[in-house]
Amino acid sequence: MIIQIIHLLLSIVTTIVAGACLLRAYVFWLRIGFHPQSSNALMSYLYPVSDWIIKPLRNLLGTKGKIDVASIGAAFLIILGKVLIIWILSGSRQLFSAVIILAIFELIDLILSGVMMIVIIHIIFSWVNNFSPTQQFLGLLVEPILGPIRDKIPKLGMLDLSPLALVVIIQILQIIVANIKQSI
Repeated sequence: MIIQIIHLLLSIVTTIVAGACLLRAYVFWLRIGFHPQSSNALMSYLYPVSDWIIKPLRNLLGTKGKIDVASIGAAFLIILGKVLIIWILSGSRQLFSAVIILAIFELIDLILSGVMMIVIIHIIFSWVNNFSPTQQFLGLLVEPILGPIRDKIPKLGMLDLSPLALVVIIQILQIIVANIKQSI
């Protein structure tokens, strides 16, 4: 029971901090020019949550072209820390290499969950507050992902099915990742 509670608390913290790191990496990849003092409310929360780990790693890892290696590395290290703590507390007999592989799959799962969450929030904002700065920012985030799907799926009048198709694709990928994780 204690391990389950610790796992829950670690999962919450990991999702928030590693998710912030991954979102920063994605914003960097898209070349969206936001900074901590930006008027975008999301970015003003994103930097304080993730700067403590990204700044030191940026000196070591930096960036490679459009890839923010420091932010991705920070997300991986946070997830690896969570998996390692659970591994130690549970007294698992798995090899340490399995811990690293599990952390990789947890990182993939977090990316998939994050994309799905951004798409769902984007859909809700488009119904409620279509012209807010947050909605515009979310549009910048989801358009590179939804655009290719939108090109393949015909519209049904005013109904855009591309977000639904993306959510289904993500759920299928999450099932595959979960099955691979269970086999480790």
